[in-house]
Amino acid sequence: MLGLIGTTDALAAAAARIAAPVRFLLQWDDRLVARDAGLALFDAFASARKSLHANPGGHGDVPEHEIDSAVAFLGGRPS
Repeated sequence: MLGLIGTTDALAAAAARIAAPVRFLLQWDDRLVARDAGLALFDAFASARKSLHANPGGHGDVPEHEIDSAVAFLGGRPS
């Protein structure tokens, strides 16, 4: 899970090698990961199939529907 601990050049380089489908969650008011850094990391992914899910709130304020949808995306259960 890239991005949960912030962003660095090393994370961007790793993202550039990922071509699998990507579902990227971004908390708009995150105080731990700056919005522009999160957007830059999303842009760095090489995947042609990537989606950005941005929500208001801080780092730990991911809405329940995003968590459920992420689990479904990973194959845990249908949404």
